[in-house]
Parts: sequence; structure tokens; C-alpha cells
Amino acid sequence: MTRLSLLVLLLLLPASTWAQDNTTGNSMLTVCKDVATNPQSIGAAFCLGEASALRNVSNHLDERMRSCVPQTVTDGQAVRVIVKRMEDFPETLHKNFLVLALAALRSTWPCE
Repeated sequence: MTRLSLLVLLLLLPASTWAQDNTTGNSMLTVCKDVATNPQSIGAAFCLGEASALRNVSNHLDERMRSCVPQTVTDGQAVRVIVKRMEDFPETLHKNFLVLALAALRSTWPCE
């Protein structure tokens, strides 16, 4: 893992008690679904923030985690991609949300 990748992951680790309880796909799936139905909720804001950060740094990560998300993709669209991937692979929901989100971005927008 490159230093930049490690730094990004450390910066994205949740700092609040609320966020510490919501770091797996299991807990974040419902929270991220709130983006569509209740975008003003704390959970939706948290999910949008995580998606935005990952979207903006994804092309700078280590090759194994890198994705090339087009500049025209919105945070909301990135969240929908992440939610769909989590719903399509429920057997992975016990894993860290950031890992799952990066996998979703990478599978949807791989670097060529």
C-alpha cells in the first residue's frame, strides 16, 4: 500500500462515536440508502461525504484500489453505485465500508 493510500484511508476513518459504530457494509447500507429518501439526515451526509472523498481520490490510490471516476459523476450517483454493489454482494457486508465502496467504484469505473 502506498503512503498516499494509507494516508487517505486514515483520514477517511470516522472520528465520531456515531461513525465508529457504522464502519461495515452492514451498518452503512441502510445509511447510504437514506441519501435518496432523506438526504438531510446525518447518516446520508456521512455517506455522501465518504463517497465524495473516495470519488475524488480514487485515481490516486494504489493500483489495486484505483478507479477512474469521471469528473461528471455526482456524489449521489457514486452512492447509488456503492449501494447497488453492496446489495448485489450481501455476503461481503461484514467488511469495512471503505473497502466495499472502493470495490464498487473500481468495478464501475476501472482505469484503462
